[in-house]
Amino acid sequence: MDIKLEAKIFRKARFYQIKRIHHSFISGAKYKNTRISKSSGELLEEDIYSSELEKALTFFGNIGTKYNKSTIGFCAEVHSVNSVCQIRNIKKISLIEVGSAIRPRTMQKGKKCVICKKIF
Repeated sequence: MDIKLEAKIFRKARFYQIKRIHHSFISGAKYKNTRISKSSGELLEEDIYSSELEKALTFFGNIGTKYNKSTIGFCAEVHSVNSVCQIRNIKKISLIEVGSAIRPRTMQKGKKCVICKKIF
């Protein structure tokens, strides 16, 4: 667990809580010295996902559809990993460390969905 990544996730979640910005979760991803935190709650355009991440997501079904109560491609973990992939031009998502997911409304850590558990 990267302490700087967890602190970045916590700060963003706290900011969202104070400003009353409503997102289900904030999570983050790290590769070397690049740390990104993102929120859940939106789908990216299909052509924006990194190729390996898109391949991993479509294993569960089409992006934007439901799989075991989760919307494929909707999670904060997915958004943060995708951003790190694009910034650092990473082809293997297994090289990326994924941080905790925090719910800004309550500031509690959440459990990863089935999709994120299997991919990350």
